Amino acid sequence: MSAIERVDLSNIGITVFEHVNRYIFAANFVKNKIILDAACGTGYGSNYLSNYATTVYGIDIDDETIEKNKKIYNKNNLIFSIGSIYNLPYNDNMFDVIVSFETIEHVDDGNKVLSEFKRVLKSDGILIISTPNKQINIDRRLINPFHKQEYFENEFRELLLNYFTNIIINYQSNYFTNIIFYQNLNYETEYFSTDIE
Repeated sequence: MSAIERVDLSNIGITVFEHVNRYIFAANFVKNKIILDAACGTGYGSNYLSNYATTVYGIDIDDETIEKNKKIYNKNNLIFSIGSIYNLPYNDNMFDVIVSFETIEHVDDGNKVLSEFKRVLKSDGILIISTPNKQINIDRRLINPFHKQEYFENEFRELLLNYFTNIIINYQSNYFTNIIFYQNLNYETEYFSTDIE
């Protein structure tokens, strides 16, 4: 089994705040809907969204993590499953909203992932997806050994446009607080996309 990069709420730091804020943002779109949290990791985000959604399905490739999630977050409307985002074990047109945070940079084939998201998403569904901005890592000379493919903003937009017609790019940055906003205030941001077909 290969090493996996995960956010754990027990290690409080800026990364945790950034991840939690993404789920707070996503909660605005999930009320009374069927949600897929793709690559749900330790499950805290799936659990949070389940407070608003009809049902949340959390999927992750790591069986140990999923088994822990099932024990920690035991709710009727929260279903955790082991599986790959390359081959989602769900029916076509099943989900109203898919959230996938900081995932696509960990896979070799982003097209295959987005194709699967498109397949299981309802025709009027929403994909909320985030990924690091490659330009920031270049500027800061950061190399993340867990990332297989990082994207410049234009590359990420073009990739999304292969599968979705209405793309909204939001940006996330840390100031005195962590906010998600529509207008890019400076280039040192991680971009965050809400895709509405």
